[in-house]
Order: sequence, then structure tokens, then C-alpha cells
Amino acid sequence: LSGIFFLFSLITYGFVDNIDTYNELLEISIGRRISLAALIGASATLASAFRLLGEWKYVADRLTDTTLYFEETGWADGFNLQK
Repeated sequence: LSGIFFLFSLITYGFVDNIDTYNELLEISIGRRISLAALIGASATLASAFRLLGEWKYVADRLTDTTLYFEETGWADGFNLQK
């Protein structure tokens, strides 16, 4: 996750630096640019982590269920089986 954080922070720093470069009325110091990029990077990292956690929870629930739903053709011909 630290690699994802660094990647998102590096990408968003370019956007934050671009806002400061082309806006004459808004001046952002280097510390605020870095902290803003880190905040956006942390938010994206947390969103990615929660998404992965949700997907693994679904897999864990499917593995611990006592019955499984099988569907052969994608139509309404599915059936439940006991493990």
C-alpha cells in the first residue's frame, strides 16, 4: 500500500503544482503543495484498500457458506448445493 500511496501522491503533486503555476491569484507554498498531494494520495490509497477489503470479504463469505449457488447458462436454471 505504501507504493500505491507514493504513486498517487506523485501523480497528484503534478496537478497541484500545475494549479499554482497557472493561477496568478493563488499562491501555494511548497509545504502545502506536498501536504495536499499527500492527502489526496492517502485518500486514494484508503479507497483502494477498502475496495480490496470488500472484495476479499465477499470471497471469505463464499468460502464459509454451507450452501453454494450454481448457475449453468446465465438463465434462471441455477440450483443450490450443500458443501
